Amino acid sequence: MSDYPTMVAPPASRRPSEMGTQSYLSDLLPTRDLVSAYLFTAFSLIGICGLQHLYLGRKRRAVLWLLTFGLFGVGTIIDVVTLPAQVDDSNARRSVGIR
Repeated sequence: MSDYPTMVAPPASRRPSEMGTQSYLSDLLPTRDLVSAYLFTAFSLIGICGLQHLYLGRKRRAVLWLLTFGLFGVGTIIDVVTLPAQVDDSNARRSVGIR
């Protein structure tokens, strides 16, 4: 045996290829919460539409919602119904590293 201690890199300095891909990406891109998405949707009631889309990472749609007041209210109503599926889709994209 050698008199020198073995150098082992601490977990924080390991390369992503040495870690499990799923654990590395989940630390990098945290999941989105449905309750928070609904809270951002509630801002549509005071005229600030599209915050839920910014939260979910859909910047173009957020700008469209902001400029058209949630597609004149129709898009916001549709968002209230489809928001759980949108959050699931966003979390699935984030889990594989797509923003």
